[in-house]
Amino acid sequence: MKTLTEYFKFNGLVLILLSALTVLPLGLVLNFFPKSFPDLHLLLFGFLVLLKLVFFREKDVKRSLKIKVPKQLQKELKRTPSHKEIFQRTQLIQNGRDFSFILVGIFIYFTFSILS
Repeated sequence: MKTLTEYFKFNGLVLILLSALTVLPLGLVLNFFPKSFPDLHLLLFGFLVLLKLVFFREKDVKRSLKIKVPKQLQKELKRTPSHKEIFQRTQLIQNGRDFSFILVGIFIYFTFSILS
């Protein structure tokens, strides 16, 4: 349970942004134009995968986290973090982002199931 709260702590903004870009428009379109787009959820799944491949590439994310994580840990721990702590936090953030994409995919599926 602690890991789940840490996922949301470090990746809450990513989850909100992905939901705003996919689930919210899906809900609005299905609510106001129910019969005009029967396979819109598949398009949004593809858009989600495209976002993952283009903007959240693992190499780029690791590079940016390599700079941010040690500073963040040093503020939290009030000491210089070890390499193991830096690695664990980086993995936690990356896993949280992947979890966010999966969770938004589930939100898309349930939104489509409920509103269509």
